[in-house]
Amino acid sequence: MIALAGMLSVAAGALLTMWSGFDPSQVAVTGNRRVPSSEILRVADIPPNRSIWLDNTKAIAARIRTIPFVGTVSIRRLPPASFTIAVSERVPFATLTSAGHSVVVDRAMRVLSTVAGSDVLPSFVLSLHRSLVPGSFVTARDAFILRDVYTTMAANGLTPITLAFDPYGDVIATISGGPRLLLGEPSDLERKARLINAILAQVVRRQLSVSAVDVRAPSTPVVVYR
Repeated sequence: MIALAGMLSVAAGALLTMWSGFDPSQVAVTGNRRVPSSEILRVADIPPNRSIWLDNTKAIAARIRTIPFVGTVSIRRLPPASFTIAVSERVPFATLTSAGHSVVVDRAMRVLSTVAGSDVLPSFVLSLHRSLVPGSFVTARDAFILRDVYTTMAANGLTPITLAFDPYGDVIATISGGPRLLLGEPSDLERKARLINAILAQVVRRQLSVSAVDVRAPSTPVVVYR
């Protein structure tokens, strides 16, 4: 009797999973603003004639995450014949330029897209050639150095519009309406930022015209006047 009950249970389960009433009749997409739902559904590639119980939701989510702007993906089955796909989208953080090619990246350094004319983001320029394929992650150490320099400077009221390296590997920043900032090695940035703020305050008060502030050696800063 136990064996018979087990066989009947397996048979019932097989019939239920094969029943056409479980074939997906509706797939709802939520959380997307930039990525069209049609693109998410195309990449999800959910077969229309297969039971929702036979689909591998982890594999579907992995396919959707290949879309550059997609961050997290959560998929739920809603019996008898529906799915919900909830996504979060990545937020553009900066433009990254390497060997003359520019792309938009998020804070995790995932390449989101090529640069459009409407993008108003800080610009990071890498000194060496890096692969910048949409959907890939930039793992170069210099990209993360520039990201962290930007974060520290912005937190201290100095928001760079451009960050780059000079031929010696020192960091150079440009701020909107201000001089070039020669930061040197990306260390002791809190102290350098305070020093730059003090110098710029003097410059504004005295109505002086400055082309560069050099804090590569914080104990002996140099101000270059126009």
